[in-house]
Amino acid sequence: MFVDRIKIFAQAGKGGRGCVSFRREKFVPKGGPDGGDGGRGGDVILRADRHVDNLANLFYEPIVRAKNGGHGKGKKMTGRAGADKIVNAPAGTIVWPVQEEKRPTPINREQASSAQRPTSNSDPIVDLTRDGEEFVLCRGGAGGKGNVHFKSSRNRAPRQYTDGEEGEEGYFLLELRTIADAGLVGYPNAGKSTLLRKISAARPKVAAYPFTTLHPIVGVIEFPGYRRATIADIPGLIEGAHRGLGLGHEFLRHITRCQVLVFVIDVAGSEGRNPVEDLQNLRREIDLYDPTLSDRVWLVAANKMDLPNANKNLDALRQRFPKISIVPISAAKGEGLDVLKQALASYCSSFLKLEMLHIYRQVKALRGVDTFVVTKEVQNAEGFPFDDLEVIPKRRTNLLVHGWLKFVERRPPIVYRGEYQTLDSLLERHGADLMHIYFGHTGVHLLPFIEQWDKPCVVSFHGADVAHKPEIKDYPGKLRRLFNAVPLVFARSQSLADRLIQLGCPPEKLRINRTGIPLNEFPLVDRQLPRDGKWKVVQACRLIPKKGVATSLRAFAIFKKDNPGAEFFIAGKGPLQPELEMLAGGLGIARDVHFVGFLPQPQLLDLYASSHLFLHPSEISPNQDQEGVPNSVLEAMATGLPVVATRHGGIPEAIDHGRTGFLVAEEDHVGLANAMQLITSSPALLKRMGEDAHSTVVERFEQDAQIYQLESFYEEAIAMNGAAEPVKSKPIVEIAPQFAERLPVE
Repeated sequence: MFVDRIKIFAQAGKGGRGCVSFRREKFVPKGGPDGGDGGRGGDVILRADRHVDNLANLFYEPIVRAKNGGHGKGKKMTGRAGADKIVNAPAGTIVWPVQEEKRPTPINREQASSAQRPTSNSDPIVDLTRDGEEFVLCRGGAGGKGNVHFKSSRNRAPRQYTDGEEGEEGYFLLELRTIADAGLVGYPNAGKSTLLRKISAARPKVAAYPFTTLHPIVGVIEFPGYRRATIADIPGLIEGAHRGLGLGHEFLRHITRCQVLVFVIDVAGSEGRNPVEDLQNLRREIDLYDPTLSDRVWLVAANKMDLPNANKNLDALRQRFPKISIVPISAAKGEGLDVLKQALASYCSSFLKLEMLHIYRQVKALRGVDTFVVTKEVQNAEGFPFDDLEVIPKRRTNLLVHGWLKFVERRPPIVYRGEYQTLDSLLERHGADLMHIYFGHTGVHLLPFIEQWDKPCVVSFHGADVAHKPEIKDYPGKLRRLFNAVPLVFARSQSLADRLIQLGCPPEKLRINRTGIPLNEFPLVDRQLPRDGKWKVVQACRLIPKKGVATSLRAFAIFKKDNPGAEFFIAGKGPLQPELEMLAGGLGIARDVHFVGFLPQPQLLDLYASSHLFLHPSEISPNQDQEGVPNSVLEAMATGLPVVATRHGGIPEAIDHGRTGFLVAEEDHVGLANAMQLITSSPALLKRMGEDAHSTVVERFEQDAQIYQLESFYEEAIAMNGAAEPVKSKPIVEIAPQFAERLPVE
């Protein structure tokens, strides 16, 4: 239900009354008065909240009251202050005072809220336009005075006190006027909602009947140059809207804040209308409602250009309005909208393995570009659904080539040369402006295509693709070719960027794009200490050498000696599982170690919520493979889990030693166990570390901020394409010499 106008009754809390009390203590003579004052009543506060889009919350709570203050107490103690009542309202809410004899009831409040209007001589008392802006609608009453205030030389034992003051109260009319940079104005079925769906992430209802949209819907559009704009889909108007016909006033008031008016016209006349007359009538309705709107910047979106008669009517429209910008479009087919969004191809050879959830989140969260995925293999489609997915078909000749390369030359390729033409056709059909290649070794296999394609490519490195790869001949040399062929290179962490520089990547091409965590999916959990020492420890990862699970098992064996009720849950699968199960048996902890495999996100969240510690003692593998910033570490931190990990790769960029967790040396299971014991021995430390861990993810790894930065990198790469010289931007990475000795030497 969408509510944009409602009347409420607000009442602040009453102050508590003063106390009559006298000092009475053992072995002390009778003392004088010590009655404390009453507590202050709570305020009623309006707060603009960008997460609230209408006033529906007040429809179910039209009477808003704050708490009363507590009464004063003896020993001159002031009563407890009443809790404020905070009412969240969308930005753009205007408040007027109104007169009403009766308080609204559930029966008549909807009718009263729509019919009640402010008096002609009343001015709004507040206009909430900024997110987080607050206004005290009703102030709470002051607390009464205790008898200590009435003591005098003539009356040393006063019994007077005063009652608390009444809180302010009143009737108020709240009206929402949508805040947007531009507003889509038009008749019903002109295609406004379809247009908004195409150019933004908003999803208004679209149907083949008029008045599908019954309330304003705001979408966000990403423009080149890292700029964003909001655009509102206003419900369809009819003749006489300025007089209130067809809820005209209820709709028209939402465009009063728009700086630009976009008139969406059915230029094909598919509803039997005349496009020229439609535009004239719409302009007249706007002018009659509010003459100041005629001075706003406006343009025309000539929609439904894919239908018959559209071109003829477009010429007539341009002849009638020769000085007005008229943009021919087809919202249904997405034609004519190229100027608003760039097309991005996300290339991932397999879409998608269970351990690559972070890639799925990133691709799904993109809003400023029109994204489609190119892959050779679809995995776990039910867990990673994606609408615009292009699968490169396998060629029959590839089977023989694949067998030769895999079993004779021992270097199976990810991409075959015969697939380049198919890839080129896909990119051309989608009008791709840029291709983002996930993983450096995939970029190496695509090198011939990258060097010949006339559009730019960017490649992102995630950790394993920086390690030595014997199956790829001259891998470091090909990486240097790759660095020269692309305008930008993405790294998940600073430590990963340092290694790429050592491998020959120019620092000015490197950009740090960290993993983003959707905080709405990983909320902070209020954990309770376990009973009887039943601590629950968890590690979520693939069971491969660099994850250090063997170190975790040895540390848990030590930790369990002092905490016999502890349990260890390992969420993940991998080739080392049989070996790790044997190790747990040899350490005598097999009964309390649970290999639960890869878990769906709801079950993984439940495991995080019920756990108390998270382990991730990563270590450099024999082939020099190391972590960026492990995604599971960030997810655990987001829920408030303290983390004990190692000084490895990008982990120190996420964990502040001693504040959000503890860091030990690689393969140091004794140090790991000591850190676990230190955290669990102090409930205050456990709680503080969990809260600080969540705050760190909010500040450094919040998904929306990382996506916005990534989209700005895309725009930068597109702008660099075809430049006479590479764009010289300030390097955002620094060389870390400590990694130089670990690089493979060819």
